[in-house]
Amino acid sequence: MKMLINGNSVEAETKEVIEVTNPYTGEVLDTVPAAAKADVDRAITGAEKGQKSWYRNNVRERAVIMRKYLTLLKRDRDEL
Repeated sequence: MKMLINGNSVEAETKEVIEVTNPYTGEVLDTVPAAAKADVDRAITGAEKGQKSWYRNNVRERAVIMRKYLTLLKRDRDEL
């Protein structure tokens, strides 16, 4: 698994990962990036840029995007 930062799927800068285990069986389900301060800073910078472009859309355009997001979320809820 990777992090989504600024629209890109990326590894942690350190390349370190954390194992996610099933608490019942102890089985390793996946690994996730062990985000460092630099990764968090990149994510915050990307979010600030994204917020500026988001607010350039009018309310109607934002509603269309959010409805599409909701549709995808409902469709993939079991997988998520």
